[in-house]
Amino acid sequence: MSKPSWDDLTGQLSEAKRSRQRRAACRKLAATGDPAVIPFLRNAYLQDDDEGVRDAAREALAVFKARQEGRSARRFPPGRRFLRVVTGALAVLLLVSLALNGLALLGEDSDDANDQPSGSLFDQPPTPRDDVIAHVEARLRDAESLAANLRAEITQYNATGQVVCDFEYSVPEPVGLAAIDQVTYPDLRIAAMNVDVALPTLQKALLLLNGACLSPAAQTERVLAAAMELDKVDGQLQEASEQLQRAIVSPAPTVGPTITPLPTHTLTPTPTATPSLTPTPATPTATAPPSAALPASSTPTPTVSPTPTRTPTVTPSLTPTLPFPDLDYRAILSALRERYAVMGDLKNSYGTGMIDQWEQALSPQGQTSTSYCALARWPAAFALTPEQQALLDAPNAADPQLANAIRLQQEGLALAQEARALYEASCWGYNLAGSAEQGLPLANEALTRLAQSQNLYDLIRARPSG
Repeated sequence: MSKPSWDDLTGQLSEAKRSRQRRAACRKLAATGDPAVIPFLRNAYLQDDDEGVRDAAREALAVFKARQEGRSARRFPPGRRFLRVVTGALAVLLLVSLALNGLALLGEDSDDANDQPSGSLFDQPPTPRDDVIAHVEARLRDAESLAANLRAEITQYNATGQVVCDFEYSVPEPVGLAAIDQVTYPDLRIAAMNVDVALPTLQKALLLLNGACLSPAAQTERVLAAAMELDKVDGQLQEASEQLQRAIVSPAPTVGPTITPLPTHTLTPTPTATPSLTPTPATPTATAPPSAALPASSTPTPTVSPTPTRTPTVTPSLTPTLPFPDLDYRAILSALRERYAVMGDLKNSYGTGMIDQWEQALSPQGQTSTSYCALARWPAAFALTPEQQALLDAPNAADPQLANAIRLQQEGLALAQEARALYEASCWGYNLAGSAEQGLPLANEALTRLAQSQNLYDLIRARPSG
């Protein structure tokens, strides 16, 4: 495919209103095999608002990585939408399994009572309460053990940047109380249900970690998603543990003609899983993670903000009075668009940009890993050729918007390079907090100027075609 053809695709990737068209552009750009399209795909992966487009861009980047490593690239790694479908199907299967288990137990009760005139659940005695407690507690401990093991895998990834892919874990069976026990011990039924509710979420975390092993190109994204699911599991299992403790300490009245004595069983609480050791906050969102903030009781860290005097004054609505110069605007805008990918390395919705990581280092949790220290290679700053500059400066033409867009991008890239040098040197030594005071203003100012340049770029691109 010739450059003009894939140049059309890069324009479609950034400008098409419909996400379906942008997804198609990602696939077609991957099919070109030209590494020159990689910056445009990275920009879409880090900045596009549509999750499907980000997945398509990630898959396209994985194709290029596979080609560089000499691997087959015919099959894309599973995306998050695919994982959600698989997880949903597993959740449905789990619920169906629970329902069938209950029906089977009811059927057994019915078969055993065929020679009795009454079909009541109470025709069969319930399981002793202590045995039910032990069963629920065993399933709870199995779920907590798996959650702790998966946390250990994430800790290993944070320390080494690699997922150990030879682990063999399986989600424990549901508690599956007999129908008579569910009716007889309503408080234990609630505890059992809370354990069972956590199992699909635990299954999703396991699937995500397995997916990280199968797709090195998506490891960071999937490990972060697995950590988020484990955060949910922690809350669900904690609720189950507290409900079980209440049922042991203050048992609810049993239902039906039972004469089981009050239990003397005591539950020995175990420590809950340690908090997530990922760059995301404790309650992350699927989009951009919130900036870390110090609690009111701790010594505040000075807020770092861009130096106001360095922010240029730009009038985006400026319209030249002279005719536009006779420039190849399409090629110039394409070159500018390629360089806006640097903005994703400064700050992005995954919390892996330089600004994100500096803010994380200044939070109470501090820097937790060196997984995001290595940044992709950036393109050199764009500059007009002498011939193009002469056309722009000609007395019979003018385009201040284009001149400002180029200047602001050049300034933003220069500041970003300064920030990057500080970031990479301190990140590998777990000293991002020490370089934040100097690096954050540079990175924020770079992002501001690049964003202003991009706004002018959008205005130029939106001009009516002559």
